[in-house]
Amino acid sequence: MEAYEKRLRKRLRVSGWLIALLLIAMVAVGELSGKVLLDGRTMTESAQRCSSMLFFGVLIWLIVRVVRTKRLLKMRLVRREQEIAEEDERRRMIRDRSGSAAMDILLWLLAAAVFVLAYVDMAAFETARWILLGALALKGGCLYYYSRKY
Repeated sequence: MEAYEKRLRKRLRVSGWLIALLLIAMVAVGELSGKVLLDGRTMTESAQRCSSMLFFGVLIWLIVRVVRTKRLLKMRLVRREQEIAEEDERRRMIRDRSGSAAMDILLWLLAAAVFVLAYVDMAAFETARWILLGALALKGGCLYYYSRKY
């Protein structure tokens, strides 16, 4: 089995575990609302919308990722083209220059913090939300700048 195929299978397993984790979180939030977590009456409308958008956005993204990965595993020619696109030196350099893994991890942690804080504390939620938006703007700006430069 080639290295890229192993990477795809690992990506598929991780995505499956993340989907399961999200579904567990959905049940936990439903069961703990009003007891440990804030209920819908004390959450602001923006917190409700933001937490729903984060949850369902990530869930849909993961499902699409699973479907695309399974399709890549079935079609050898398409998989080879995708591997060449992912290994493109210019794209890798732009990604590395714009923060790469460290910034991606920070964005995922901030998104998780925003989701959790929406159910805990509104002031902390607003702070985390604006930090997340700033980090996204910074990442997008760096990607745009370095894609123009190189």
